[in-house]
Amino acid sequence: MKPLLLVDVDGPLNPFAAETRPPGYVEHQWRLSRWRRKAVRRAWLNPAHGVALVDLAERTGLATAEAALHQRPG
Repeated sequence: MKPLLLVDVDGPLNPFAAETRPPGYVEHQWRLSRWRRKAVRRAWLNPAHGVALVDLAERTGLATAEAALHQRPG
């Protein structure tokens, strides 16, 4: 049986609270068409983390954690 590994994705993988882009990170921008506000969203991601996560996923039951708040429609 593989161990389960829960990974927090907000801060460690996307350091959104940093003042400037950390070394090794690449900026990605997008808009979500389903959002009422059409603001551009930004994420700083490090390509090396993807390689490490694939390795972890092959050895564990990898799951991500997100603390997003959702509003119920109408």
